[in-house]
Amino acid sequence: MSNNKSKILLIIIVSGVMVMLVALLMPEKDKNDSLVKLNASVTFDENRFFVCNNDTIDYLNVQLTVDRYYTITDMNLSAGETYTFWPVEFSHINGRRLPANTKPQQFAIWCRLAGGANGFYSVKF
Repeated sequence: MSNNKSKILLIIIVSGVMVMLVALLMPEKDKNDSLVKLNASVTFDENRFFVCNNDTIDYLNVQLTVDRYYTITDMNLSAGETYTFWPVEFSHINGRRLPANTKPQQFAIWCRLAGGANGFYSVKF
């Protein structure tokens, strides 16, 4: 019986140590929920959007938004690269495309960063 009690005690101790290690090694929730201002730029030349990632890190799982309703999602923007988008590439949740002759008022970039933080950039035209 004493041997069984020792085994149970050892299992409890090992389990407790493992739980403590997992808790210590997990990333902090505050870090993952933080919002980082992106070093990006966006210009519009009446025909196209030019989106530049001026940071030294990639933007992951990006959502580009025009006027809060028209989006392009699920792409990555590499560090130091400039991308060109036509207005009709942006779509509303109902499937309607951003009309080509629309003068945009606002543009936003939302993304994940390699460290787990969220990135954000916004500009008004």
